[in-house]
Amino acid sequence: EGWASTLDAASGRSYYHDEGGGGGVTWDRPTAAAPSVAHLPPLRVGWRRHRDAAKGIVYYHCAATGETSWDRPAVVVDGGGS
Repeated sequence: EGWASTLDAASGRSYYHDEGGGGGVTWDRPTAAAPSVAHLPPLRVGWRRHRDAAKGIVYYHCAATGETSWDRPAVVVDGGGS
């Protein structure tokens, strides 16, 4: 994932948002690559990443529970108990 361009309907100008999870938004075309998200664990089962159109920032939603979060949901680690 990197930077994506979206047309702002009000101004008719394109703006750029960081698809890498950093949440950055800018009117100027980025010259550097977005921060890598390769170090992040996968999302928990049932969670999806979305972008708030009004704020331009990433949020997370779990359709099964209806829960939403601005913070990336922590991965639940199975303790491997007996």
